[in-house]
Amino acid sequence: MCSKHPYFDLIFSDHTETAASEETGKSERRWREIERFLQTHDVVQSTDVRAVFGVSEATAGRILNGLVASGMLLPTEGDDKTYRLAAQ
Repeated sequence: MCSKHPYFDLIFSDHTETAASEETGKSERRWREIERFLQTHDVVQSTDVRAVFGVSEATAGRILNGLVASGMLLPTEGDDKTYRLAAQ
């Protein structure tokens, strides 16, 4: 049986926590930018997210679906790629 290095948990747990913290920061920055966009627009579309953040269609979908799952956005009726603020 192979044993792990004594510092394995310390090294990798710090990296994991840092990566998770950076991802949370990125998500928060994206939300603030989308929220700012929605101050001047009734809805946000996948194409808007792609243009603002320079991401792929798949990534834009993940961003928007994550905001829907967290209760920040709601999909508009009849269009699965258009969203509005949940508070409206």
